[in-house]
Amino acid sequence: MAAACWLLAGEAAATPRHGWRLNAECQRRLALQYGEHALSIGAHLHADGSWSLSLPDGAVGQARAQRNGSQLSIQLDARRLHADCLQHGDALQVYLPSGLTAFTLPDPYAAEADIQHGDTHLKAPMPGRVVALLAPLGEAVEKGAPLMILEAMKMEHTLVAPGPGHVAAYYFAVGEQVSEGSDLLDFVLP
Repeated sequence: MAAACWLLAGEAAATPRHGWRLNAECQRRLALQYGEHALSIGAHLHADGSWSLSLPDGAVGQARAQRNGSQLSIQLDARRLHADCLQHGDALQVYLPSGLTAFTLPDPYAAEADIQHGDTHLKAPMPGRVVALLAPLGEAVEKGAPLMILEAMKMEHTLVAPGPGHVAAYYFAVGEQVSEGSDLLDFVLP
């Protein structure tokens, strides 16, 4: 729960109208990776600035959190907690009196496993237009390297390498329209 509070408090500090919605309440899901376990935490913003958090195990709590540098203060139901948090890139470490817990923050724009066909073809997650081909054919790239940019619904989506390897072929040129599920490129893993 402290990791979710860290993320929500950071968003609140960075955005003046954090959680504001026209004629609706702010509800969202936070994605965290804890070792091999993918966690999804539900968050519901209340008018007083507190959040109701629902954890994967079914536990629900009302929290109010504030960040000051790496310090996190949490008012959780009737308890007050303090934690030290360090976030670097997609790594988040939460130090509580009970010990250290390390999380990974998944990239929501990375190609997901169900978008890939095996390990060699990346498919279009939705209909759109090819904006850029970023990786030269045959050039070695690392896992997570950007390969192609697809514009869909007035947003750009970057498809990334599923592992170390290289692009063997692009199936569409810049400016061409693609339909959902189309093979976009052939990626070769070592």
